[in-house]
Amino acid sequence: MNNLLRCFVDMDGVLTNFLVSIEGKYNIFGQIEYVPGDWYTISKISKFLRIPEKDIWSDLSTYFWSNMSWMPDGKQILALLEDTFGTENVCILSSPANGISAHGKIDCLKENYLNIIRVVDSVLTATSRSWLIKIKC
Repeated sequence: MNNLLRCFVDMDGVLTNFLVSIEGKYNIFGQIEYVPGDWYTISKISKFLRIPEKDIWSDLSTYFWSNMSWMPDGKQILALLEDTFGTENVCILSSPANGISAHGKIDCLKENYLNIIRVVDSVLTATSRSWLIKIKC
């Protein structure tokens, strides 16, 4: 265990699978083409469904966020990072769309990974409000 280093890992697209979760919500599996690293998922879904983006975001309840699918290797990635850096040095990052998504994402992690302790910090960036979750020591 290395107490000198911290490891920061993104939640969406690394640990949890937002894409599969939102496709499941709207029952549109495989109907929209995505490019890896493309951050315009909601925009594409909005055009495909002919629903305004703001309506899609507002339709995503705490239940949606708290039940997001894990990436196929998300739990293994988290376990590897804990083994490498030490549980207390692993921090999960996310940029919640709103308060509902923040609470739902934390619930998702608590449900699937019981060592989550709390939101440690909330960071205001140029593009979004982001937060960090620290794993319980």
